[in-house]
Amino acid sequence: MTMENATFSSHSEDQLRMKERTMDKWLSVSEREASVSGITDEQLLFELAMTTGHNGLTDAHIARLAAGRVQSPDHLLTIAMCAFDYEASEAAVARLDDDHLLIRILSELELHTEKWALDRENGDNITRLEQELKIDVSDKISDVFLLVEPALMDPGDHLLGISAKENYIRRLAENPEVLLTYVQREKDGLSLAMTADVTMDRCVLEHIASCEGDSWIQAARKQALSKLEVMETHPEEHIGGTE
Repeated sequence: MTMENATFSSHSEDQLRMKERTMDKWLSVSEREASVSGITDEQLLFELAMTTGHNGLTDAHIARLAAGRVQSPDHLLTIAMCAFDYEASEAAVARLDDDHLLIRILSELELHTEKWALDRENGDNITRLEQELKIDVSDKISDVFLLVEPALMDPGDHLLGISAKENYIRRLAENPEVLLTYVQREKDGLSLAMTADVTMDRCVLEHIASCEGDSWIQAARKQALSKLEVMETHPEEHIGGTE
């Protein structure tokens, strides 16, 4: 065995030993944390982030730490969508900064029904967790135009107190031209009402006010018309938006 191979073998054995310690539930939390911090092997960190979580809150914490040390964007994408534990998915999203990978999470997250198994076993609401992660993802996307399609595709879970679609609309409102592109294609009345609630852009409000449809559409129209009236009668109170 060459010196190079011997060094590689020793390093691999050391890394595997630290992974085993990380997964040893009989060790203290601080000992397990120290083992995670000593692992530099990307594949081992990826495996820990993907599968750890079987032994409760401590394992969820370890999975989060491992995900927080993963470097590969592809690995982070997989962890975000498919990790055993929600905390690992959340940590992976925090490390991603590629808009197109973040958009993939929004479009594919619900296809991975095996994710967050421990939370499912504990009776937590997986739909709520999906909404929360989508909000985290949409807050990180820098090009808000990319959120137009996710906003249109999301039916909106209006029974939940937390709504990813509402967050998409809030982000779209950062750019009135992009928001107008969205409302010109949106057919859902409650979504249009959400939009009217977050914008003071005249063009967007005028489009909503011109829509026709069911009672939700009518409610959105009424809200938009009310704002437009305020803008006409009290222009000095209109701050922000475009004329």
